[in-house]
Amino acid sequence: MEVDFAGCGDSGDINDIRFYKLKSDKDVIGTGTALDIPSNLQDEARKIANTIILKLSGDWWNNDGGYGSVQVDFVNGKVSLEGNYYEMRVSETETLEMDLDLKDGE
Repeated sequence: MEVDFAGCGDSGDINDIRFYKLKSDKDVIGTGTALDIPSNLQDEARKIANTIILKLSGDWWNNDGGYGSVQVDFVNGKVSLEGNYYEMRVSETETLEMDLDLKDGE
């Protein structure tokens, strides 16, 4: 199963869920043929994906948000998450003052 997720500003969602039928037990995730997911499995797949994403990634939707994908290898019991987070950085600046003398000739 491969899942794409994205979000920002206190909301996020799973964008796409794909299942692959592997050619053999030795195939790597994503090399098989994409399968349509029966509608009754969409909700279950979404719950599994949300659990995995929250456990591995945490808060990926708040503030500037994030996006990524999760690959689940049910045959070998492996999960892989690739996540990206938007981050706004603020640098502190010094506040300096000086007297400005605007008198003529000086």
